[in-house]
Amino acid sequence: MKITTILSILLLLLSSCEDSNNNNYDWSQDGGNDVEEDNTDGSIDLVNDGSQNDGDVIDPADPPPDLAGVWVQKQILASVINYPMIGAVDTFHINYLLVTITQDGTSLVASEKTCAIDIEADTNLQTTIIPQAFVDSMDIEAKPVSLLPYNEGYKFYQHKYYQLQGINLSDVENEEMPTEADDPRVFDQDTDSNPGLTVRMTGTLSGELYVISREYTVLTSEEVSTSGFEGLIDWEGSQITVGASSAILNTTPESVTHPDAALSNFKYVKVDDTFTCEDVIAQKETLFEQ
Repeated sequence: MKITTILSILLLLLSSCEDSNNNNYDWSQDGGNDVEEDNTDGSIDLVNDGSQNDGDVIDPADPPPDLAGVWVQKQILASVINYPMIGAVDTFHINYLLVTITQDGTSLVASEKTCAIDIEADTNLQTTIIPQAFVDSMDIEAKPVSLLPYNEGYKFYQHKYYQLQGINLSDVENEEMPTEADDPRVFDQDTDSNPGLTVRMTGTLSGELYVISREYTVLTSEEVSTSGFEGLIDWEGSQITVGASSAILNTTPESVTHPDAALSNFKYVKVDDTFTCEDVIAQKETLFEQ
């Protein structure tokens, strides 16, 4: 797969427009099955329903595993984006997160700090770059998690969690998103004097996009261990372009969550409590090799 970028930021950010709930897209250049290199081996078979009836029931007297501490999470959100002049492109928005987990029995809180964002796509015509100012402006997100009985152990279930970038909404889940930069709900999150967040594009389309986004995720793992675990991500996102450095970029492309659910996945790796985002960035290519 060729590395290019989009906050899918475009994913996040070009990655899911307001009609991203409709996976029944019918674009003439469907990128859905043209993945050159899968980001997962497809071996995970999970249902993100949070049910405690998946697998054999364990002895309730058995204590849950101790997951408290510092972890690094690699999170892949897969989408298909229909770019002007290019067509449909499989896109992978890859987040590297430093996560501190606190635990009270089977109730956890995963506090996530975004350290780096890479965008990969199956085209060499377009590259999207997420500036460090974009990453540094993102809040630490404290996400509720439950450990649920699964086979002879437990699985990690992160409840549905919404995140906003570049906008303030009173009703995070249901409120209609702004479409114009002068909407008072839009703000300059990365403090570069442009509305929303700035994403840079190179290639067939070059310049800057000013974007806002809303996204939810639900994470469900296989059986967890105290050294690491992995699973699938149920997610949807809406990203809107509220400005750009050129007229041709000032549009919100069609985007849907990738129809192959196995391509949206995550992996947790336990690290030392002294780990920092600088360590995550320096070691992101090797932390998840095993």
